[in-house]
Amino acid sequence: ELFAWNSLNSLLWQYNEAYAVQSLLQSNQKFYDESTGQFFTDIVNNVMNLETANAFGLSIWGQYLKIPRPQYENDEGEVVPFTDDLYRLLLKAKLLKIHNRPTIPNINKFLQTLFPDQEKIYCVDNLDMTISIYFSSRPKFLQRGYVNIEDFLMRPAGVRAIVNFAEEKYFG
Repeated sequence: ELFAWNSLNSLLWQYNEAYAVQSLLQSNQKFYDESTGQFFTDIVNNVMNLETANAFGLSIWGQYLKIPRPQYENDEGEVVPFTDDLYRLLLKAKLLKIHNRPTIPNINKFLQTLFPDQEKIYCVDNLDMTISIYFSSRPKFLQRGYVNIEDFLMRPAGVRAIVNFAEEKYFG
């Protein structure tokens, strides 16, 4: 368990024969094990850990990072909110952009962290105030235009990002 605590470890050796104190500590331990221990484990898993956060935890992260859950129009014309996985990806991108300088090595780490399923993904400095980002295939959320790629990707201020996707069919 993540938050394991044993109250009997706090008992001084000279009170080993104090059965009333031991009983009190055992009842406190039982209460902790049944209520608060699992509570704190759940808080960490469902809210504080962005990788495992549920919908409630993602909404807390969204408020903290000032990114409300976006909505889009699906194929049937209904306006629906982003799925938890897509929203988690947006939040993770924002968090990485806040905590890392937009250098080429950091941008490459950013891309590899957010898109682990891409066979090849990398960034190149074109030395003319632009950078080129190469994807081996087009991610699904970019196919449908759910996310503005310029806002999503990490890039230095005043530098234009040129995004390139590999062709679906290769020749040769």
